[in-house]
Amino acid sequence: PYAGWAEFDRGAFRADGTSVYVLRETRAPEGYELNDGEVFFKLMTDGTVVLLASNDPDDLLTAEGAAAMGYGVDAEGGITVTAADEPVEVSVVKRGEGGRALPGATFTLSCADGTNSDGRPNHFSNGSASDVYELVTSADGTVQVAPALLVAGNSYVLEETTAPAGHALDSRPLTFKVASDGTVTATDGPDSYQVSNEGQITISMT
Repeated sequence: PYAGWAEFDRGAFRADGTSVYVLRETRAPEGYELNDGEVFFKLMTDGTVVLLASNDPDDLLTAEGAAAMGYGVDAEGGITVTAADEPVEVSVVKRGEGGRALPGATFTLSCADGTNSDGRPNHFSNGSASDVYELVTSADGTVQVAPALLVAGNSYVLEETTAPAGHALDSRPLTFKVASDGTVTATDGPDSYQVSNEGQITISMT
């Protein structure tokens, strides 16, 4: 009925307080990471939903535990089990000798030629395969790609177009692919590019 909603046939569930069901996400919306957790739940005789930590109908899941997994229950206007996805986030870091931050480096971000894991042209979350985004590093040498712009299963090209003052331009491009969990893997590029997936995903250039 609404964007981001999926309805199930109420007749498919038993509201007996003992039958257990499991909800898991198998594909995330474009621009978001896959929520690889799963939540168990049961329907009580009055139609309310109770979240469970396992397939044991007596193993209740706390609201805090559900939130940590990206799930929750909203009973306003009907019974709804909600799942929260994190946007794909990538930042670009330009470093010089000794790890010194280099502001003012300009990069272009575009879709790689070819198709993604679904056989469609590589594209951004807005559906475009031809858009080109300009990224300029700030005082700390970092620039953030707009959250949820990149799509899991797609490949992109990052290329430096303007070097920081006093530094040589490295115009050799980096091609990288975004996985379903939001992590990034370099598929082609020079050794000056380093891809790390510790915490916030960062593509560093030295």
